[in-house]
Amino acid sequence: MDFLRSYFEALRHPRAWWTLASNAIPVAGVLYFGWHALPLLVFYWIENVVIGAVNVLKILATGMTKPMPMPVAALFFVVFFVVHYGLFCFVHGTFVLAIFTMNDLVQGGVEPTSGAFDLVPRMTQILQLDRDLFWSACAMIVMRLGEFAVLWLPSGQWRAMEPSTQMIEPYGRVVVLHATIVLGAIPVISLGQPVLAVLILAVMKTGLELGLPLMARDGAKPPPSSLSQ
Repeated sequence: MDFLRSYFEALRHPRAWWTLASNAIPVAGVLYFGWHALPLLVFYWIENVVIGAVNVLKILATGMTKPMPMPVAALFFVVFFVVHYGLFCFVHGTFVLAIFTMNDLVQGGVEPTSGAFDLVPRMTQILQLDRDLFWSACAMIVMRLGEFAVLWLPSGQWRAMEPSTQMIEPYGRVVVLHATIVLGAIPVISLGQPVLAVLILAVMKTGLELGLPLMARDGAKPPPSSLSQ
């Protein structure tokens, strides 16, 4: 009950509504555009890439607005983040393609081609063939940039944050997305990708993402024994 109450309290924060709005895009894709698991997970992969790009702007904002040596540190952490987070995105994207290549092989007997695991060309091809997914990705990019410009910058979080701290912020979401894939995507594929199962996958990911700030907040609280002292 306390956790549910915390969820309702979190919904009062504007950032929670931005999270719900951005997650409503893939839910609409499932309900109205008939998305199966592949376009849904491709959408989530693109969203992860966009969040990483926005975080580069945040790292720069936290460092370039402070005296030396913070600007130099910000540039270092940007380079490190692009390489490290980019590797996460590459492995994640390749894993998504591998899941569906294996599914085609097992269920349809379709042999994988030499380009089945070429990440950027394959993702580009998927976006070109699925215009609903393309425009949904565009809407998501606008949402994420809007969150940065409307919520993050005016809130002045860049004043209190340091580049090293800001660099690690998106990694919690990487864990959420991988948990979503492992817990939901494989059962969805094994069930034949019915709309209800894919919708549950989208809702599960939304709930996990909304829960991240709650877990961070609870982890920051001192234990009850320390409060009583």
